[in-house]
Amino acid sequence: MRAIIKPSALSGKVFSPPSKSYAHRILICAALAEGTSKISNLAESQDILATEDCINALGA
Repeated sequence: MRAIIKPSALSGKVFSPPSKSYAHRILICAALAEGTSKISNLAESQDILATEDCINALGA
């Protein structure tokens, strides 16, 4: 099967189980997204806080 993927805008809600692994990905995706991202119920740990600090230091 061949698929052609064209760039387009995405919007909506994503629900994921509380997981540090998913939390890192969610933060990184939110940093790359245009506009404002609202994240709630994020698993909180030292490495998640470090990821947040890194993203903020990069200007997101």
